[in-house]
Amino acid sequence: MSFIQKIIDFFLGLFGAKKSEPAQLPAGQPAPAAASSSSSSDDDDDDDKPIDREKYAREQWADVQKGIARFEASNQMPAGLSWNDPVACWMKLFGVEDSQMKGRDQDSAARENGFRDYEHYTDVRDYVTWKWSELGKNSDGQPDVVVKDEYTNAMMKARMGQHQAAQAAAANADPTLLQPEDGVTVEQWAGASAAMAGLGSGATMAQVAELLAKFGMDKAKWDKANVAWQAKMQRDTTAVIATKFGEAFAAAQGQGAGAGEPCTFDKFCEVMAAQAMWAESGLDVNAQLQAVFGINAAEYSKYASYWSPKMATDIAMVRKQQELDTKYRAKYQGAASTADDDLSL
Repeated sequence: MSFIQKIIDFFLGLFGAKKSEPAQLPAGQPAPAAASSSSSSDDDDDDDKPIDREKYAREQWADVQKGIARFEASNQMPAGLSWNDPVACWMKLFGVEDSQMKGRDQDSAARENGFRDYEHYTDVRDYVTWKWSELGKNSDGQPDVVVKDEYTNAMMKARMGQHQAAQAAAANADPTLLQPEDGVTVEQWAGASAAMAGLGSGATMAQVAELLAKFGMDKAKWDKANVAWQAKMQRDTTAVIATKFGEAFAAAQGQGAGAGEPCTFDKFCEVMAAQAMWAESGLDVNAQLQAVFGINAAEYSKYASYWSPKMATDIAMVRKQQELDTKYRAKYQGAASTADDDLSL
């Protein structure tokens, strides 16, 4: 697997859309059940009787409304927190999870994040989720009380914000992470990498030297810095270097903030699925990219740099990617085997 493909997979993996493993997120996430006061379960004696899903959903929705009313009557929201700021709510909820992962017991983890105890945390979590729920259909297409996409998107944004905050803290704690290697900054390294990828495998030494000179390097300096930065990135468990590299790489390709679509989302999903099937069949992926789509690995990395971050905070796009991935994997399945590594530049 090439270095460029590792970077692409880093982005896709970070955003839950690695090309070999499509993200598995539900089409309709059920809301947490509220304590039921209805008698809809008085048919428990007749286990063989089919459930009236419409009736069941309406009763669940009525229980949710009662749960909301009970919570609001007790005025239990932590100071400064509001249900209609779901990103802030998720940040608090994730804070409890993170505290537990650090070894705190449930009540201590809850108190560290502004809740009275763990039961208060679960009450707030359920209340906010109910407020962002509606009558709809679950992932099986059955009537149910489901969470709105806006709330799931807020969760994704909060997790991304947490990830970015953790990386910023790691960079501040260890200034050596982003120190230049042999006088080459991570931005120079990424920019040169993007430019080198654009040259393609048929570039002459003169072309390589001319390109590197634009970044203040010769071939010897580039080789040394490239090896040093790759080794440093592999040791970096915080992914600070990989993230900085990815941002600079995308910017060097013209895919920074405000850049336009390099392709449609449908095409990105098709190319991603096609590559997975070609690699599975042992085909020369580079040759197939050129023959079928008229692009190379560097061009595909532009697609990934643009679309992967957008999927990171949009559950509807993730569901669409899953749908298209299934469609296009079927289209490109069963190609004859000619054995090859993955995307090599």
